Amino acid sequence: MPKRSQKSRIPLPREHGAWGILIGAFLSVPAYTKTIAISQITFLLAILLLFISREPLLQMIRGKYQRDLFLWFLRFAVAGAGFLALSAYLAGFPELIAYTALMSLFFVFEMVLVRQGKAMSFLAHLIGTIGLTTIAPLTLLIHTRSVQPTVWFIWFLNILFFVSGILFVRYEIALKSRSARNRQEARRYRMAMILYHLLLLVFFAVLIYADNLVTSTIFLFLPITLQGFWAVISQQAISNLKLVGWLQVGQTLFFVFLIAWLI
Repeated sequence: MPKRSQKSRIPLPREHGAWGILIGAFLSVPAYTKTIAISQITFLLAILLLFISREPLLQMIRGKYQRDLFLWFLRFAVAGAGFLALSAYLAGFPELIAYTALMSLFFVFEMVLVRQGKAMSFLAHLIGTIGLTTIAPLTLLIHTRSVQPTVWFIWFLNILFFVSGILFVRYEIALKSRSARNRQEARRYRMAMILYHLLLLVFFAVLIYADNLVTSTIFLFLPITLQGFWAVISQQAISNLKLVGWLQVGQTLFFVFLIAWLI
């Protein structure tokens, strides 16, 4: 049998961390509400399909336009839009389509950075992460059917958690390299991690002082804060980057578990 051509392969996103953010942020909502609806599951499928359609689109933006790439983009984008419409119908919440379109602006900003050759910059990863975490407030909107403070609250928690993960992973990657440039970058990320997690603890301490109801939320971030301080104190790179990824998977699952248990 003839081998399949390179062009016929499905262009799937290779950012494993992005998949983890999408699924982890989604799971944080049923953990928070203690319930899950079919409309939320179809919404997850919609977002995953739209996320997959992003890969051939990014390749075309980088100048690798091919007919197969356009067709893959069209297939996944149309399928994602179909599941999004189905989710809005099942939820009886047609506004979901408009809110989802509004949140897609984060991906537009990311694509601009990709076009400028800054796809691997911290800013691109930061914007991409915030964009991916929008699945949490959108999934909660299906439950609440209106923009309530809890919608912003669940989004804020996810942003704080996953930004910590970005800093940790980029710090470990910089530590692993022995080049002078990456050693300097590692020092910058080390300082950024210290400041970020200290400000995180101070922020929640202020919230706790103002309102005892949020006391439990500080415990959601203790595991990643301890991970961050261990990394900056030891200054030893984790030898296997796959282990860094699995650590983040474990942290995400624990984060979801703590939301279900504490909030």
